[in-house]
Amino acid sequence: MDTRKPPLSLRLRKFYKDPVISSILAGILLTLITPFFIDVQQVFADVIIREKTICSPAGKQVNVRKGPSAMHDTLFTLDKGQYFEVLEEGDRDLVLGKTGQWKRIAYNDREGWMFSGFMVCE
Repeated sequence: MDTRKPPLSLRLRKFYKDPVISSILAGILLTLITPFFIDVQQVFADVIIREKTICSPAGKQVNVRKGPSAMHDTLFTLDKGQYFEVLEEGDRDLVLGKTGQWKRIAYNDREGWMFSGFMVCE
């Protein structure tokens, strides 16, 4: 009579085929890899390229201001047909009877704030 044990690979196959043990192992594996997976998602979320919003002034000339309010000084003006990128959206406001939102914009190497009621976006 042979008293040798079966090879480890055969013993492990029986072990993994048991549904209770498989469930426990799956739970342990998920517990171990989930924190890594969440960190990877956060890293990639920061790297995702956002779609650019390109706009142009709606009027003949529109002021670009130092801050998100009509009370801030004018840094420069943009003419109709000059295109700029919206970088950030600010607070909602009412300016000259128009309801809109202040948006931080970039034009060439300059940045400032423009009211959305005075811009047309693609």
